[in-house]
Amino acid sequence: ANLVQFSEFYHTVQDNPSGKKSIQITTQKVLSKDERKAFHTTIRSHFPLVTSQTDESSTDRSSFTIRPLKQRDIDRFESQHRSPYTHFTLRKEGIDTAHAIGVISRILHINQKVFTFAGTKDKNAVTYQRVAARGVTWEKLSGVNHASKLQLCCPSSEGVPLFLGDLNGNYFEIVVRDVVEWSEADAEKVKLMSKNGFINFYGPQRFGTGTVVRTHDIGIQVARSNYKEALGLFLQSR
Repeated sequence: ANLVQFSEFYHTVQDNPSGKKSIQITTQKVLSKDERKAFHTTIRSHFPLVTSQTDESSTDRSSFTIRPLKQRDIDRFESQHRSPYTHFTLRKEGIDTAHAIGVISRILHINQKVFTFAGTKDKNAVTYQRVAARGVTWEKLSGVNHASKLQLCCPSSEGVPLFLGDLNGNYFEIVVRDVVEWSEADAEKVKLMSKNGFINFYGPQRFGTGTVVRTHDIGIQVARSNYKEALGLFLQSR
């Protein structure tokens, strides 16, 4: 076989490992032991889905048989070289990010610690965000779509997790409901908000859910350099 035939053979193996049995490669001369070793090393390094074997029957040339790996060896190779993290987009509604990750963990029976994300999304919104899962295949993750109202999509294999702070920014689309009549005054208010912005209200992910001391009370004391009072509030909240 020449290089073109070998290339076609390997592409066939990639598409269907069990579709091709083998191919024979013969050199113009007898190769030395070191040259034969180099040939097998090259095949293993650059064409990992096949294996090579020297054909000892030829005396005036060197001949090699190339055949696909067995399926169990292909599975082992893919598991060893698979990217350790599966990234996916999580769509949720009426639930915050931490709760959503908890739901996914319970459905799949895996620890929440395998999941990382760049930030927390609010409960009262339809949100989309990227999530990374360590050592969990997309085949397993996609099962969540059939067992909950959460939606997982757009998977990719990555070599790194996601960290808080990785987020480049947020995009918001605000829906105003129950509008009976839209007046010129309303249009002017929207115009002013577009120009000047509006007050940014934060949820529990910023101020916490404690009933004794809220984190913004501690923050006020820190901003005023009242560290003793801030520490007292912090300890009181515990």
